[in-house]
Amino acid sequence: MYRFSAFLIATSLLAAPALAEEWSCSNEAAEITCGAETCEVKTGDDFTPSRLTVNANGEVSLCAYSGCWEGQAVSMARVGRYVTAVGLDLPWSAPANPAASIAATIDTQSNVAVLLADGFAHPMTCTTR
Repeated sequence: MYRFSAFLIATSLLAAPALAEEWSCSNEAAEITCGAETCEVKTGDDFTPSRLTVNANGEVSLCAYSGCWEGQAVSMARVGRYVTAVGLDLPWSAPANPAASIAATIDTQSNVAVLLADGFAHPMTCTTR
């Protein structure tokens, strides 16, 4: 009985999909900025898409316009099909901009993410590596 149970556990683990090592996400459709009372949506040529990268080690990067906020997530959670990363006070790659905090949740089955960062609220589509 023990060998059969061990076999069932081992084969179910092999059949389970592995989590990607890295997710690369972008808001190709729209840029959404929100304040306390309203959100503004820009589409088409009115914005430049952002690029979010999150890897399994908790490294996060959000690139927009002329630089990136990059660093280590202070919180990284995997619950079911969702991966959530939170980075606090991530430094900007150029000295002119202040640090920013980000929170991103990625649906690993649909490869769709939601990003909150410095007034941005973006739905994003992702690819995995």
